[in-house]
Amino acid sequence: MNVQIDPTEVDPVATPPPLPLPSPRPSVPHALEFTALALLLALAALLLLAGISRAGFHGREERRTSEMARQLAMGEGPLIILRHDDKVVPSPPLTHWMQALSMRLLDTSAPPAARLPVALSAFMGLLLSYAAMRRLAGPFAALIGFAILLLSLRFMWQSIQARPDLPMAALTWGAFWASSMLLFSDRALPPRAANAWTFTAWTFAALAILANGPGALIWMAALILYAGLTRSLEPLRRHRPLAGLAWMLAILALWLVPAAMSGGRDFIDPMLGALAGLADAGRTRPFLEALLRVPIDMLPLGLLLPAALFWGWRQRREPGGETNIFLLSWFGCGLVLLMMPSAIRGHYMVTVYPAAALLAARLILDSWNSSRARRLMHPHLELVLMALLLAVPILIGLLVWRPDFLQPAPPWGFSLGLLCVLTAGGTGGTWLVRRDRPGAALAAAAATIAMAYLLLFLFYLPILRNDWIPRDMAARLDGRIAAGEQVAILELDSAATLYMRRQPRRLDDSRAAVAFMTHEDQRWLVLEQDALERLRRDSGDPGWPVLERWAGHRPHETFLLLGNRIRFDPETLLEID
Repeated sequence: MNVQIDPTEVDPVATPPPLPLPSPRPSVPHALEFTALALLLALAALLLLAGISRAGFHGREERRTSEMARQLAMGEGPLIILRHDDKVVPSPPLTHWMQALSMRLLDTSAPPAARLPVALSAFMGLLLSYAAMRRLAGPFAALIGFAILLLSLRFMWQSIQARPDLPMAALTWGAFWASSMLLFSDRALPPRAANAWTFTAWTFAALAILANGPGALIWMAALILYAGLTRSLEPLRRHRPLAGLAWMLAILALWLVPAAMSGGRDFIDPMLGALAGLADAGRTRPFLEALLRVPIDMLPLGLLLPAALFWGWRQRREPGGETNIFLLSWFGCGLVLLMMPSAIRGHYMVTVYPAAALLAARLILDSWNSSRARRLMHPHLELVLMALLLAVPILIGLLVWRPDFLQPAPPWGFSLGLLCVLTAGGTGGTWLVRRDRPGAALAAAAATIAMAYLLLFLFYLPILRNDWIPRDMAARLDGRIAAGEQVAILELDSAATLYMRRQPRRLDDSRAAVAFMTHEDQRWLVLEQDALERLRRDSGDPGWPVLERWAGHRPHETFLLLGNRIRFDPETLLEID
């Protein structure tokens, strides 16, 4: 019996229905797109290099992260386990590995070497986010979204700090980029290409966990939410969750298993404690209060954010609205997951910035062709320009009536330049809006913000992050060690040790300090003044009175006190010689 089969018929079970493709997107000539992208990348490189090279270490977290990387670079302990002050730190090591490599290649542990991998991660993240935005909305929207993301306050601030948050975010953007190629391809992908994009996405997710943690959770939650909102399991099927999870766990096991075997209970117990603490972390402030900080951290994008989210949700049923649902799922999952525990709030929110930036870019583009979008976008654009103008009298008031508000006080040249830039940009942009030229007004606002960043990085940040005292201390100690003298540290913050090329010996208690100092001449003991005062009050430690008497009766020896842990004051820097 011959059965005629229509070749156009497709088995609905064996072949799942394709996902809806994005609507036709505005095209941009390749030469124009390449030129615009090259200019934006040059601006990104200028801002990042200016931000990482002109300032000392600032803040406990930046010093702590850099100190762990320095210990890896110096070979102090196993490569797969992080340590800080001889204590195991149960943190993923990928960012610290990159920092340690940078310190070894540049032969220094100074701030630029510690920050360079983070700045390179930010640069890579910009490229990955551009590729994802281009796939989702076309080159024109991607270029606008790229500029919005680059000039966001939180993104720029985290890109110039030696902390692992930005590398984690950049790798998470890589996972979203691979998913956009998998879900929104212009044509059906052959099986080999689909598998390649699937495992690329899971690889980026695993690397995001190795960098700092929760980025992969945002990506997975966004895929689940997107599948739920579109009422289709096809997005999940295309990502092959069982095989993908196994692949991700295999990558993580390459670090986790050797670390557990090498560190034993010293590594496993802190790791379990950190996971339990993350799960039980309470909120330090109400959720709604934290929610209000999101637009502030995302300035100037935050001023367009409410309108962009509203317009994206409104356009979800229009042609190409599936990409809006994908972006809203990305932003919503990141907002909920990263705002719940207090331990991962605020600085991790940069993970969702590309989604918000692209939604804002789509609103800007739609405002040129839609009267509704124009009525929605114009007031928010005027709000951005008004914020630039309002910053001028606020800054003048602080300089005149509250000169102690900014410590250290900024130079008058910097303040005058910043006032001129803000005034010119806000006035010019407002005039362009009134002349119904929103594109030129946006360009003026972007140029104003970029100039303000450059002024901040080149002229004020080096003063704000002035580490000349620990830098001078490190140079003197390096000289002592190079001359053959013995130097030991009882208790000293990483502010000075990060600048040292030769690391002194670390002591555990005052008895070890007394034994070290009384062994022979030409020995230095380094500790902080608050540590000395605390140990003076400790009646159960008889070594310190002996040490003080010994130091007073041995004037040819050197006893060094380094200033307060929080603030390095030159007046408290004492040498008893």
